[in-house]
Amino acid sequence: MSEQLALMGYQVTGTSIDPGDEPIWRGKQNALLAKGLPSSLEFVVAAMESVDSVLAEGPIYDAAFVYEALHHAYDWREAINSTAKLLKPGGLLFIFKEPNLFHTFSAYRVAKLSNTHEVGFNPSKITSHLEGVGFTEIKFQRGKYHGWVLPISIVAKKI
Repeated sequence: MSEQLALMGYQVTGTSIDPGDEPIWRGKQNALLAKGLPSSLEFVVAAMESVDSVLAEGPIYDAAFVYEALHHAYDWREAINSTAKLLKPGGLLFIFKEPNLFHTFSAYRVAKLSNTHEVGFNPSKITSHLEGVGFTEIKFQRGKYHGWVLPISIVAKKI
């Protein structure tokens, strides 16, 4: 997603919690330069829950994209709080393809065996939290049938 947005001319900062992703990032940056495009893509290592302390102080971004990742955060509320601090007033938060609440139960054993974190989301709890940290115009889109785990996507506007 980061590379595609940079190709469209946007200034993009991608994040990952894994420092081992750096060779992939460098490859994407080099690919843009090889195409003769200005380097409008940077990456940083940051946990979702503390991304605001790693990137900058104050609201500086017009939009934030979270793609199939929020359900892995150890504290999804802190991840949203941290992201909200980086968005300008009127900024948009896009959360794509997150599993519903059933995912918490269906993935519990896999998460325990693989030492990962997996949760699903209750739309009313997400809505309540988003409103509490200054988001309005919260829109949900339900994904197509995918077993019992129906993915949801969310778009919210910061006040």
